[in-house]
Amino acid sequence: MTDKEDSSEKKTKEIKIETKEAIEPKKPIKNKKRKIILSIVLAIMILIFGYFEGSWYYGKERQLDNLSDNLTSGVPAKMSKSVITADGKSITDKKLEPLKRLFNKDNNATAQIKTIIEHESSYSNFQVVSAGRYFGVFLRYRIALKKRNILVETDLNKPIFKIAGKNIAAKKSGDEYYLKKSYPGLYSVDVTDQSGKLNKTRNITVPISGQCNETDVEVTMKHTPSP
Repeated sequence: MTDKEDSSEKKTKEIKIETKEAIEPKKPIKNKKRKIILSIVLAIMILIFGYFEGSWYYGKERQLDNLSDNLTSGVPAKMSKSVITADGKSITDKKLEPLKRLFNKDNNATAQIKTIIEHESSYSNFQVVSAGRYFGVFLRYRIALKKRNILVETDLNKPIFKIAGKNIAAKKSGDEYYLKKSYPGLYSVDVTDQSGKLNKTRNITVPISGQCNETDVEVTMKHTPSP
């Protein structure tokens, strides 16, 4: 083999090596793209699975079942997590104590509330409402409580009203007095005259069903004739 042929063969080998080196670096790029595509596909599959799983877990029917169970549990701490005010604010455990007392007095009250929530009745003081979203996707539901006036009828002159030991403002209309609006429940209302000599206590129920502002609860106070 001549020097010229030998030189030509070396050049050919060098060209092949350079070509091979130029081609081989492209393989990692293809692998990287493949990994990215697989990662995207996997992420999409996880999101789809998560959405369907979330749709079940945060589904309306399941949420309403949980809300119904918590609200009728008779445990104020659980009850307060299920309810909000008509304008979307939280309700403290203490304000739900009268509702707990109503459950203890009326065995039908819990069943009535469960039915109202199940059928999403619009004619009660318990309204199913949406209150935000879980993870910005699934609607969150709560039970909005409506208030109703307590109506007391009495012939006492300038009576003083108390609920749970606190003076309550009242608006007079004839012999009737409209006390502050209260959530459904059983309330102990004290009625006293200005002198404090005449005093009576009545347990008044703010009902579960009925239009807000209806005043169908009455307490009649009559003077005891002087001997």
